[in-house]
Amino acid sequence: MVPSVKVRTKRLIKFSGLAAAIVVLAWLAVAEGLKAHRSARTADAARATIAMLTVPPAADPSAVADTVRQFVTANSVHRMDDEFYGHWGDNEHIFRRLVRHHRGEDSPPHLECSSRSGLVEIMLRQLGYQTRGVVVYEPKNRFPSHTFLEFFNSTTGRWEAQDPTYDVHWIERSTGRRIGAHEIIASGLDEIVPCIAEKCGWNLRSAEGLRVDKTRSYLGLASIRDSAGGRRPLLVNQGRFPDTRLEAFCGAIAKDCRDQIVKYPGVRSPFDGG
Repeated sequence: MVPSVKVRTKRLIKFSGLAAAIVVLAWLAVAEGLKAHRSARTADAARATIAMLTVPPAADPSAVADTVRQFVTANSVHRMDDEFYGHWGDNEHIFRRLVRHHRGEDSPPHLECSSRSGLVEIMLRQLGYQTRGVVVYEPKNRFPSHTFLEFFNSTTGRWEAQDPTYDVHWIERSTGRRIGAHEIIASGLDEIVPCIAEKCGWNLRSAEGLRVDKTRSYLGLASIRDSAGGRRPLLVNQGRFPDTRLEAFCGAIAKDCRDQIVKYPGVRSPFDGG
């Protein structure tokens, strides 16, 4: 018996759906394969970059992180232009450029805060350290942001912040110990101090001439990008980032307010009501 038009149509739809599902699965497999391939090539480029460094003994994780940060900062230019957008996101290419510039064979790649921080994170992870991205925001209209990172120092049992844009790490004034994003947001601005190499203070400038004190107005709210832990906690200094601005921030950037929000007391914000 010849199947009816209705039956043939149902079979065709079923076959078409199965074929489409196979195509989708094949595409996903190819995409995952390409992603894994790119990750492997980026990791290889990161290791080749690390090989250019004189890395201090692993017993001093702070010195290791400083060395990585300083290399990325010294071999790149903080600039967002056509060249930056031309290689943005291609970390393998950028690592190769860093190495060639270090050897005197190429001009330095143009990067900004998040791309510099991302490179440092990749290198530190290759060296066996846990890292987290940190995005801080000003309480101004449109909430301008700045990105740095922190890594876990297994020797001290603490997270320590590293900012490759300004080439700084951070210390607590009263103790001299290094601190991470939680302490930076929780503490008063007179208690946290940025340092470039052995010099510390808010009046410092990076080798590119970037003024470190420009970061002060960003240090009231931080979104911690803990990809390994699958978390994105938000840290808020209520004095520097008041609740009225936090409400507006969560309305504008909801993804940063979907996880735990930790609030700290602090000094009055110069941006209250603005």
